[in-house]
Order: sequence, then C-alpha cells, then structure tokens
Amino acid sequence: MQITKRTILSKIVRLFNLLGWLAPVIVIVKVIMQDLWLESLDCDSVLPQLFQDLWTQFRGNLAEIPTICIPRWLGMFESDNWQLHGFADASQQAYAAVFYAVVPGRAFLLLTAKTKIAPTKVQSLPRLELCAATFLVRLVPHILNAAQQPPKATHV
Repeated sequence: MQITKRTILSKIVRLFNLLGWLAPVIVIVKVIMQDLWLESLDCDSVLPQLFQDLWTQFRGNLAEIPTICIPRWLGMFESDNWQLHGFADASQQAYAAVFYAVVPGRAFLLLTAKTKIAPTKVQSLPRLELCAATFLVRLVPHILNAAQQPPKATHV
C-alpha cells in the first residue's frame, strides 16, 4: 500500500481524543502533517521516504494505545479537597497544556491535555512559552465548568 497524505488523514480522523489523554502521541502526527503541508505535495502523491518512515513509526505507536488503561472514576469523593494543577510547555514544533487533579497525600490524576502546533513562521522560544501559558489559562474555565465540585485551589 502506498502512503499518501490522504491515507494518513483518513487514519488520523479515526482517533478519538476528547479529553486529550492521547495528546503526547497525537502531537507527533500533527507535526508530521504540518511538515507534509510545507512540502506542497498533492493529496494522492506518494510521500517521500522520510515521511513514510515517520508514519510507519507512528503507526507502531498507535498499536500500543489499546494497552493504555484510563479509569472512568478519578478516585475522588465529594468530601475530598482537591486541587487543580496546570502545566504548560513549548518547543519550536508545538506547545501543550496539561491539567491534573490532586488530592494531597493520596492521588495525582490526569484530567486533560491539549496540544497545538507552533506556527510555520519562526517564533522565539520565549514567545512560544507565552503562547503555551495563554493556552493553559484559557482552558481553566472549561475544566472548572466540568467539575462537579470546585477545587480547593487552582495552580497554573
């Protein structure tokens, strides 16, 4: 089977990542797709070998996704005084934000993660770090709206 932009896109759209728990995996393919678009290839053109190798490696990582166990219950009770902890980071290729629910002394649980590809126009790393921080802060209201019980403290 020949690998084209169309075949890659058809596989990517099948990934369901509502809460962002697969963000570390999916950001890789987002970067690959951005690089493919910069190559100005037709959707049905066979990809250069470098991109075929990257895609093959990514598909190997996708095979591991079913082995990931994601709990539906966060392990928190209504009486727990939980805290919301958010972190952001950036690189030249992408930036990300992640939030954890923390019950001091007992639990540290991933709530959500989001990624965004850096613009194609070259940006300084401090600027991208600011973009990541803004990205993080804009996610806070969405998390607080979804929480059944407000956190005791929010740290971003």
